[in-house]
Amino acid sequence: MPLNPRVTFHSIMGNWGRDRPPEKSSDGVVPYTSSHLDGVKSEKIVPAGHNSHLNPEAIAEMRRILREHIGAAPLPAR
Repeated sequence: MPLNPRVTFHSIMGNWGRDRPPEKSSDGVVPYTSSHLDGVKSEKIVPAGHNSHLNPEAIAEMRRILREHIGAAPLPAR
């Protein structure tokens, strides 16, 4: 199914492959080649398995994306 070009979308995906390049990585269930989408505004690969939504880097990226979409200022670096 084609994606609507008027919709902004982002990808956050896990890589549990021990420093493998993205094209050879996987979250343990879905390979990068299947999860990668052309046309994303941003793509973040985090060191995690299929439960990457629990990864602190993934959570921080989601917060960044949400803040960007509401027009809020970026959070200061920790």
